[in-house]
Amino acid sequence: MPTGRVRNAYRAGPAATPPLPPGWWDAGSGIWAEDATMVGTATGNVCWAALALLALHDDARHAGDAGSGAGAGAPVGEDWLGAARRLLGWVAATVRNPAAAGGFAGGFHGHEPAPVRLGWVSTEHNIDAFAAFSWLARATGESRWEAEAAEAGRLVAAMWDAQAARFLTGTLPDGVTPSRAGSYLDAQLWPLLAFPDGPARWGRVLETVAATHAAEGGLDFNGDRDGLWVEGTAQGALAWRRAALDGRVEARRLLAVALAERAPGGLLQATRAPSISTGLALGPDSTEPDFRYYRRPHLGATAWAVLAAEGWNPFTGRRLD
Repeated sequence: MPTGRVRNAYRAGPAATPPLPPGWWDAGSGIWAEDATMVGTATGNVCWAALALLALHDDARHAGDAGSGAGAGAPVGEDWLGAARRLLGWVAATVRNPAAAGGFAGGFHGHEPAPVRLGWVSTEHNIDAFAAFSWLARATGESRWEAEAAEAGRLVAAMWDAQAARFLTGTLPDGVTPSRAGSYLDAQLWPLLAFPDGPARWGRVLETVAATHAAEGGLDFNGDRDGLWVEGTAQGALAWRRAALDGRVEARRLLAVALAERAPGGLLQATRAPSISTGLALGPDSTEPDFRYYRRPHLGATAWAVLAAEGWNPFTGRRLD
């Protein structure tokens, strides 16, 4: 595959060169084994990495600090911007959905030399792509990124189910047929944050979320409502805050629910229950919906709570108010 991607996970500890995927020693086979999902590349993960780099670029430019990522003789923050451009260039060149539905497909699963291309298209991934391409277009003034943002945006808009007032998950592996099974919280909330000029009718999704995802005073990942998903509850706090004055009370309430799940070390727990389901599989090799969240200190939950408390929108790099 072309260079310019990131894998889904890297080994914990001091950074290695090159960076190494997580794995384990398989004594029975006498090999160092690596998980096919972790060594793969999800399109949404690439876009989130680009969003982080673009935020660093903006921060470096505003601070005027040449040590914040700029190489010798480079404009302030140029290294961050260049890295974001390479990541999103990989998305544009490699995972475009060739089917009529358009947008960007799920990514790749498995090891080189022949990882499996994921043909399904995720609403959530295309929300990420829209935000990242839009931000890169603003940062560079290059119109090609506006066109890529529009491609992702059309996919997200096509997933709006007006009758149910919700966003569909995306498509089946054919890249065409809409997937109507399940409701996943991030795909419902993130369009309200990533599309500042999105249609007013999309705001109805908050009513749907309140009816279908409520659990233990907060919000669940999916519609089975088997427990509190702390990360998603914090996302809800930010989305309701985005809904302006009429959402402030609910935003504060949801944030308080999330913050109550603090672990002894200071991070927030991922769940209140010992574990909760998502209804999703970890990867194509899974034979059941084995993607679960567990009651463990969780960086994502903590980060979203900070964003909600600060009113900072990670999709645009701007405060909500």
